[in-house]
Amino acid sequence: MEIVVSHAQSRVPVVVFHVSGRLDAATHAQLVQQARAAYDAGMRHLVIDLSECSFISSAALQAIHKILIMLRTAPSAGSGQSARRAAGKGSGKSPYLKLCGASPSVREVLSIVGYDGFMDLYPSLGDALGAFDE
Repeated sequence: MEIVVSHAQSRVPVVVFHVSGRLDAATHAQLVQQARAAYDAGMRHLVIDLSECSFISSAALQAIHKILIMLRTAPSAGSGQSARRAAGKGSGKSPYLKLCGASPSVREVLSIVGYDGFMDLYPSLGDALGAFDE
């Protein structure tokens, strides 16, 4: 697995992880470590671009969940307005983490385990970037 990191400006500054290859038990720790390093450097909004990810395992799902928890509990993840807006819309989905570009098989895994219930899955990076609130 390889992670290429880029930065984008949406309504908020966003870090993008472009993941390629297999995201599994052998590579999931790398994803968490990369996210922790970006978080420690100030990242509070993240898109994980899975368009080049060929496989996702249960270990990878755990890694994504760890990142979600890290961002959700960030003391400086904004004023909380995004989370309050999401709650007001009846959505418990994360205003801080978006996934995009998942292949049909990866999307199916994410859906089966219910990840689409608490984080948004977008078809493209542009769609994911456009979904961030201030």
